[in-house]
Amino acid sequence: MGRRVETIREDVGAGETIVADISGSGEPVLFVHGIPGSRASWRRVAERLEGGAQAIVPDLLGFGDSSDPRSDFHAFGQARALGRLMDVLGHDSFHVAGHDFGGPTAIALSGLRTHLPPRQAAALLLREVHGFSAAEAAETLEATPTQVKNWIQQARRAMTERYAYSCALVAKAGVCYQCVELDDFFYGTRRDPLAGTARGLAARLAVLRETREAALGPWHRRMLQLVEEVLNLGGR
Repeated sequence: MGRRVETIREDVGAGETIVADISGSGEPVLFVHGIPGSRASWRRVAERLEGGAQAIVPDLLGFGDSSDPRSDFHAFGQARALGRLMDVLGHDSFHVAGHDFGGPTAIALSGLRTHLPPRQAAALLLREVHGFSAAEAAETLEATPTQVKNWIQQARRAMTERYAYSCALVAKAGVCYQCVELDDFFYGTRRDPLAGTARGLAARLAVLRETREAALGPWHRRMLQLVEEVLNLGGR
């Protein structure tokens, strides 16, 4: 028997509504489709998720059964609407899988879930973690390279100040719950990710780069396997 799918329609504010399919239970995974596309793009992947994960598969604003956007059609507008959807569903934290236009939307969404303005957060992630050049980041964010550099500088200052008093690792007050849980989820260990470093923002960015370049964990391997299975089925 396949996973039971519930289709919901949620008011996400500003006169906008998002329709999404939800199935399974456990760690929430938000699937963001590309352009052109709809929630149907991820349906066969969501169907193959094993226990322990809840698939949340929405139509972006202006696609499928969701309403048209009232203002911003681009990645940041879509990300704000998806963020409100996840708030309505009661998810403070969740995983995101995106392809095509869903990629920039996922990055914008990750920026909205931080304590930085979205474009500052996105610029910092693209440049310092994902290795984009300033020009490439500017193209993705529909900005100029100068704007991107300014956003990165502002983000660095804000995050350095924030970590100095709010992060248990930087304050040398032990390892915080979030770091322990993330490390346990991805690697099966419970370590201090900043051990042996200067414990500043640069060290944290280096950890992110190292994690991004590391071999895939079992959760990631299973996700890619599901995508490959669906692609193979589509070719039959």
